[in-house]
Amino acid sequence: QTPMIHLSLRVSCASPRTYGGIGAGSTMFFVDPEKQLSVAFLSTGLLEEARSMERHQYISDLVHSSIN
Repeated sequence: QTPMIHLSLRVSCASPRTYGGIGAGSTMFFVDPEKQLSVAFLSTGLLEEARSMERHQYISDLVHSSIN
């Protein structure tokens, strides 16, 4: 099962204990305690919600795949 970070954001490479959140203005963070990984993403590029979620998903997957 894929861990939940936000209601609609799932990180496919994350461990089950991963948690995080999404804020206003295209910001996101997550912590994967099993991999000793924490990520914060801040951007001034505002997107509509669906596009923003796609971007957060891509960044989360990219980070996790780069350490595996």
